[in-house]
Amino acid sequence: MESKHQELKRYLEERIDILKKAEEIFSALGNMNRMKILYLLMNEPMCVSGISSVLELSQPLVSQQLRILRHLNLVKGVRDGRKIVYSIADRHIVEAMKNIQEYLEEKSS
Repeated sequence: MESKHQELKRYLEERIDILKKAEEIFSALGNMNRMKILYLLMNEPMCVSGISSVLELSQPLVSQQLRILRHLNLVKGVRDGRKIVYSIADRHIVEAMKNIQEYLEEKSS
């Protein structure tokens, strides 16, 4: 019969790929500019120039941050003529961000 510790070890080993992906996402969210971009995109889809203007960051820096977020499937881009409009890739991202915000608001009150 398997011990409780062995069961837990197996449980983690079976989920190692998910844990690695979560580590990548949390690492990416450790950057304030990326967090701000996600918060903006939770409100409305935006292009690089719009994000750049609101955050007062250079367009190349915003593009670099969006590339990282796209690579992790946190945001998606849709071409609209000559520009690409970015939005949150999945409702789960919005829900996770809102849950984190609610948690922090509850802990600060």
